[in-house]
Parts: sequence; structure tokens; C-alpha cells
Amino acid sequence: MWVSPTNLLDCSAPGNKNCFVPRYSKTDNFKVRNPLIVEIDGRFWKNGTAMDGYAALWTDTNGATNIKYSEYNPAVLAFHEAHFEAVEAGTHGIRVDSQPGCTITSVQPPSGKAVNANRGWASINVAVAAHTEGDHTYFVDVTCS
Repeated sequence: MWVSPTNLLDCSAPGNKNCFVPRYSKTDNFKVRNPLIVEIDGRFWKNGTAMDGYAALWTDTNGATNIKYSEYNPAVLAFHEAHFEAVEAGTHGIRVDSQPGCTITSVQPPSGKAVNANRGWASINVAVAAHTEGDHTYFVDVTCS
């Protein structure tokens, strides 16, 4: 990688590779690993049919939140899922609320017992392991009535 102030780029001098002037530039070499795909996907089900357009709230290991909607979008590997990608190891929270067309009855975490949504919402934790080989998806299945 080369970094140089743009006002000091000089494409006219011989030896200035890609317009970088060595004395005004900083270089560094690093390796880029093939990243693993580790994700949490929330799926909404009603009468055995996957439903799109439903929101899930994700809280990451640092407490930051993001809302995703279930969708069919193969370009981002979302197949009728609220798709949370590049999740790190640790405990993540997923909260779902009843929404028009989906009164939540239960939420099934990737491991453990399903949680009933007797208040119109449910919140579960997803324990993401540190993965060193192979991609991994943690599925959270939401049942609607």
C-alpha cells in the first residue's frame, strides 16, 4: 500500500510509479486473509412460509444496534432472512416485535429452547463462537400467527 498527499503526486517524473513520489510517500505491506463469513440470519415463518419485510433488531457485543428486514436478496446472501453479517465472537442480542401481518408466538434461537412472545415481543441471545475454519450461519427462527 502506498499513501501520499495528493498535492505532492507527480506523474511526469520517470520512476514515480503510479504518480507517487517516494520521498513524500509512506509504504507498508500486509497480508489480507480470506475472511470467513459468520452471520446471524433471522427468518420469519407463518404457516410454514418464509415472509419478507419483517424487522429484527440486532445488538452486537459492544452494545451497538442495527435493524434489518427479512428479504430475498441473493446478492447479499439473504434468502428470506434479516441478515446480520460479519458478526464477531461473543454474545449478540436479537429482539423481534409483533408487526402487521406477524403476531409473534415464539422465537427459536440457534441453540436452546424456544422463547414465547407472550408480550408481543421476544428477545434472545446468540452465542457466536470464534470460527477459524469454514463459514457459519446462526439461524433465529421467528414463528408468526
